[in-house]
Formats: sequence, C-alpha cells, structure tokens
Amino acid sequence: MKRFIAACLMVLPVAANAQNSFQGMSEADMQRMIEQGQKMQVCMSKIDQAELEALEQRSLKKEDEIRSLCKGDKRDQAQQMAVAFGREVNDAKVMQQIRECTAMMDGIMDVMPQIPFSDGDKETAGQHVCDEI
Repeated sequence: MKRFIAACLMVLPVAANAQNSFQGMSEADMQRMIEQGQKMQVCMSKIDQAELEALEQRSLKKEDEIRSLCKGDKRDQAQQMAVAFGREVNDAKVMQQIRECTAMMDGIMDVMPQIPFSDGDKETAGQHVCDEI
C-alpha cells in the first residue's frame, strides 16, 4: 500500500515536466494538478505510518488464512472471511484518511487524456476470492 502511494506521488513531478506529452491539457490544468498533488502529499504525510503498517501486516496474515481455507476446499468460509475483512479495512481510520487525501485529486485527473486499459481491468463482481489467489 505504501509503495503504491509513494509511486503515485513520484509520478506527479514527472507530469509537470511532461506537458507536451499530455496534449489537451492546458498550462492551468497542469498547474492545478501539481498544486492538488502537493496538497495530497501533505495530507498523506499526516497519516499514522504505524497504523498503516499494522493494517498491512494484518492484511498479509489474513491473506495467508484465506489461502489456507481455499487450499482446504473451504471456499465459502474463505469468501466470507475476505468480505468481512474487506469491510473492516474499508472502515479503518487510516483508510478513511487515505480516501480523504486522495479525494483532493477528484476532478483533477479528469483533464488528463484517457489511457485505454487492458481487458484485465474489467469489473470483478461475482468472482470468488479463491479464484484470485
């Protein structure tokens, strides 16, 4: 999780130097995106790293438990555990803080050109956790 966030934040300064690469973005759009990214970075720096690390460790442990259930042909139990833990993570204070920080970028990324994604990014609704691990 921390690596993903750090990678996202590292891309923002590169975007400032790549104005010609983002045809269709005005100078004002680029500047606004940079400013919002800096605000998001300040917000993210206030997140309790110990709490985030603890959540990451709990996630890794829960992933192992779910894998064991899947290997033991306890698919329903694994699915229930995954859904319950997903809700727990979603409700965690640190995740709420991350959502608040990343919400600062809402609307800003809309001015960037759309990049087509592969078919692998389709909705995953209806899939089973044991089919993903």
